[in-house]
Amino acid sequence: MYCSNCGKENPDDGRFCFNCGAQLLSHRTNSVQNNYKMPLTPQSFSSQSHLCANEKDEILVICKHHWIKYVAPIIFTTYFTIAAILKILVGDFGFGFILLIVAAFFMVDIYAIASASLKLTRIHTIGKVGLIRTKKLMSPTSKIQDVKISQTFLGKIFGYSTVIISTAGTGLSEYVFKCVTNGDELQKKFVEIIQGNDYIW
Repeated sequence: MYCSNCGKENPDDGRFCFNCGAQLLSHRTNSVQNNYKMPLTPQSFSSQSHLCANEKDEILVICKHHWIKYVAPIIFTTYFTIAAILKILVGDFGFGFILLIVAAFFMVDIYAIASASLKLTRIHTIGKVGLIRTKKLMSPTSKIQDVKISQTFLGKIFGYSTVIISTAGTGLSEYVFKCVTNGDELQKKFVEIIQGNDYIW
């Protein structure tokens, strides 16, 4: 017989645990525990519940921006930063300071691109675009009506697309995520969810 408090094995006819002193469960309850060939402790129940929660809301797809989205802001940031430094070196501090402010705006744009994300889980769809004017999506996956993929000529060449998600029952009706590298994977997984092949209700 195993103690339900500390997990130590005790004699079958014992009433209290010799290790921690807790009252032992009935023979009927412990016979069920013995069928599992291991003691059932509060810690094991907690870990099993945590594991089940992780399995249910497992992240299926994470979308990030394609590298081409970074090209323009990085070029402009570099250009205006160098120009600002040159102006400051020749003594034109006023114009150099203005150029630094312009470069800072493009740096903010780079950070906004890097912080944007779109995640599809078994239960939720979570998205965020923008830094100053932020557009967020937090919707049950069951409320997603449609996932559309739009791809330009350059998108076909470099391998990126635009994902458009339509939701129901929320204030946000349409969520647009541009220059995504794995939009087709997101759409495919969403179709599997709709068909009931990979979704937990």
